[in-house]
Amino acid sequence: MTVLKPFQEATVNAVLRAFDRRRRVRRFLVADEVGLGKTVVAQHVIRRMFSGLGTPLVVFYMCSNLAIARQNRRKLLEILPREERKFADCPVDRLSLFNAYQRPTHENLHLYSLTPDTSIPIRKRQRRDGRQEERALVHALVERLWPGLLREWGKRVFQRGASVNWDQVLKKQREVAARVSLRDAFRQSVRKEFQLAGRQHLLSELYSRWEHDELDELDLIAHLRNALAASAIEEMRPDLVIFDEFQRFRDLLEPSQDQAAQRVVGRLRGDGSANPPALLLLSATPYRLFTRRWEEEGGSTHRSEFFELVEFLYGADSSARAKRQECESAFDALETELRKGQPGSDVARESRGRVEALLCPVIARTERASHDDGWDHFHTACRAAPIAREDFVVFKHLTRSFNESHRTSAVPYWTSIPLPMQTMGNQYVAWKSSEQIESNGTPALTESMRDTYQRLASWPHPRLRALRELAPPEHLAVPWLPPTAPWWPLRGAWKSHLAAPRKLLVFSRFRAVPQTIAAAMSFDVEAQFLRRESFSYAEVSRRRLLSATESRQPLLGLFLPSPFLVKATDPLTVRSSDLSVIRRAVREQLKNALSEVGVSIRDKGPALPPWRLLARLEAAAGNWAWLSKAWRWVHGQIATGVSEDSGLAQLISEWDQEALKPIDVVRPANFEQLVSYAMGSPGVVVGRALKRHWPNAVSDEQDRHGNLTYRHTLAASWVGLRNYFDQRWFYRALCRTDENYPDALLRVVIDGNLESVLDEHLWIIARLRSLAGHELAVELKDGLAIKSGMFFMHPLGANRENTFSLRCHVAMPFIQSRLRSLENGEKPIRTDEMRRAFNTPFWPYILATTSVGQEGLDFHAWCDTLVHWDLCRNPVDLEQREGRIQRFGGLSIRRAIAAEMAEQALTSRMDDESPWSRIESMANATMSDTSGLAPWWVCKNGTVNRYVFDVPTSEQKHWLHWMKEQRLLYRLALGQPNQEDLVEVLSSKVGMDPTAIRNAVVNLSPWFRTAESL
Repeated sequence: MTVLKPFQEATVNAVLRAFDRRRRVRRFLVADEVGLGKTVVAQHVIRRMFSGLGTPLVVFYMCSNLAIARQNRRKLLEILPREERKFADCPVDRLSLFNAYQRPTHENLHLYSLTPDTSIPIRKRQRRDGRQEERALVHALVERLWPGLLREWGKRVFQRGASVNWDQVLKKQREVAARVSLRDAFRQSVRKEFQLAGRQHLLSELYSRWEHDELDELDLIAHLRNALAASAIEEMRPDLVIFDEFQRFRDLLEPSQDQAAQRVVGRLRGDGSANPPALLLLSATPYRLFTRRWEEEGGSTHRSEFFELVEFLYGADSSARAKRQECESAFDALETELRKGQPGSDVARESRGRVEALLCPVIARTERASHDDGWDHFHTACRAAPIAREDFVVFKHLTRSFNESHRTSAVPYWTSIPLPMQTMGNQYVAWKSSEQIESNGTPALTESMRDTYQRLASWPHPRLRALRELAPPEHLAVPWLPPTAPWWPLRGAWKSHLAAPRKLLVFSRFRAVPQTIAAAMSFDVEAQFLRRESFSYAEVSRRRLLSATESRQPLLGLFLPSPFLVKATDPLTVRSSDLSVIRRAVREQLKNALSEVGVSIRDKGPALPPWRLLARLEAAAGNWAWLSKAWRWVHGQIATGVSEDSGLAQLISEWDQEALKPIDVVRPANFEQLVSYAMGSPGVVVGRALKRHWPNAVSDEQDRHGNLTYRHTLAASWVGLRNYFDQRWFYRALCRTDENYPDALLRVVIDGNLESVLDEHLWIIARLRSLAGHELAVELKDGLAIKSGMFFMHPLGANRENTFSLRCHVAMPFIQSRLRSLENGEKPIRTDEMRRAFNTPFWPYILATTSVGQEGLDFHAWCDTLVHWDLCRNPVDLEQREGRIQRFGGLSIRRAIAAEMAEQALTSRMDDESPWSRIESMANATMSDTSGLAPWWVCKNGTVNRYVFDVPTSEQKHWLHWMKEQRLLYRLALGQPNQEDLVEVLSSKVGMDPTAIRNAVVNLSPWFRTAESL
């Protein structure tokens, strides 16, 4: 479980004061700035609430989508021991199905995760038929309770579009419906749903409503689903309800819900209940923090949303309205002083004090700007993106293709979307209704160009060219990022800090852009390194270099996390960054280890390759029996037969035979090969890195089921890292002339400090996700497992259905519409799989997204660079974007801390201690402050990189300058009308002094407000 920092502890205490059962209303909003750990606060609120309760604490966790739910649900469960978490978590994500499945059995906590779209059937603008499991359960219950309904409305009324699996699902739900308690609860809930009087019959009421056009099939399904949901919530009676990022389903806070919706929504909120659940709202943007003029003209104002929320938090009754009026009066007085340009006057200070006294009982908001070092100057670099002749040719073709009614939209599409007529597709009406005209020299990527890895001389789009300059193919082709704390000087492709690869998070306006960026940047890498290949475009990815065929015995040694080598050697014990010194030390360590198993180094005996030596040495060290068992488990996890690893079983058998042979001498040349393996084989560095964070990573330890935990270490290397490296573009990018791929890997593992990178990665994911033991190995393997996706482009001037595909791998699109398929025809990549892969030091290096990636998700573990492909028009949206990579222990923060601490940490660390564990303890001891924000959220020189592309005649530069002013001043406009006008007044009268602005902001931070009063 994450340990609270002081500023978080203060927020938890504020929440629990609001949740005191003696209070009439128990609602609280945690509105901390993005990245400051609102989920951690919720985690500790749950822990404190169930401590000493005596009965299980029932928690409903609601967020807008399941991707965020999967990320945060795991975090909430960290308060329990690992082996207990599954007993507290309900796997069903729909309120209507909660009563139909086994409920959590944990003695302290029952956690239910749901989304409003799937769990509240009677809701504005939402589909009402639900999932087939729900409809099948309704069918099974109605079949037993009111069989006449099926005769009247038809036996397929609940089936709707389901066909293939309907009979199987219905059969299962009939078993569920056999439970008498479920049927009785549903019967009573349905009567309440349709407001039936004592002896009134359901069927007659439904028929009457149908005759008067008050009920159709969808309405019937929605109401019966609602009855299921209502019966569940009425029976389970949650103690705590969490609305996470609730601004995405703000309608649930509105008082005007119809009676059916009120049965579910009102119960979640605790309306009119003598014993309401505690309601915890989480959101960095709980109301429109800043409203532009055009938004106010549309009727959506910051002021109205803000005060409606205040009234809701106080209970949405007459007493709450009185609190709202007090608050409005205090803000009015403050507004007068602000418009005078006197935010520091006595009247302004008194008004701020009144505002804080009214809001702090129900709202907490901590911001980095509250900290002395937390002000960011918001420096965003403008990179030149000049327009070229071919760009105008593309524009001309686009406008000629669009019909007249859509030509006015050609300019925004052209400025943002590269190769628009090839990449937009049917999701755009303008494209769908356009004409297929001849290209007449318009730059385009063709299928024949793809097949020969022939790229365009220059991408005909200024922003795409600028992105390519920022991330050229030779940088992207490097298989992992450099560490922030290298153990020795980086070499080869990692040598130059300026030329080193980095990850980019790109935000765009149009959904076509992320897919186009991903396909174009990925093809750039392939065209750069595969143009000399004789294989076809489709075939090249199937030509494997590291697959387990019968002639590739050395691969087992290369990717073996050898217990003998891992335990015998450690390149860090010498406390030196000189590679020649380190190699001598490893040589001595290995010589001593050989001596301990009775092996000498002499120029006699057979010359054996490393894989044979390792088999015999592991047997001599007593490891082979369980190693062989782990190999066979890994083999069982891999599909064999026609797969590339069909020879693995034979290789393992040969190793078993080799391990039976004795060894008492190693030739000097073979010994030097072992030294090279000890320093640079992928398997050994994986094992040694894991061992620093998980001491039993290379032992014969067994889990509680009697399974070897080492199998996860082996899988991380063999299944994870080997498959990741087994790409032809890496082979071409890494190998020198006449160098084979395994030898190149042994070299580049050292050149790029892979072991240092793995150590850092394991440290940060352990902190971010509270992982330990074999979970670290599993997470490492899964992060390496993402496959190449496919994006389909349309040819110009030809049949649009004759699309051709481009692989997406070094860059990926993070959008709701998934890539149509993977290259091998497997299921599409899910967005949470992409997020997991992006949060590793491996590919993908570019993640392009729209506003779907703007809130609630973490992308900061290995990314410190943000690209505003299309600059947003609101400073709050800008902060939301940057909040994806400005979070606890982000890459920019780690780099700043490593610059101060790494050298000393590497020399003062204990043997077997992770350098990053040492850096962490040193940074906590010397760089932290009383609030806990420093150094892991706020750190000198720990700012992220931001870029916009300056296209001539574009408004990007103008908007950037305007946005910088707005970001400094918008916080002063909290609770005020006409915010944009007010900010302009403040800009002219108060100026841009960050200290003066910070002192004039309403302070709702439980920690910093208390600190100010001391």
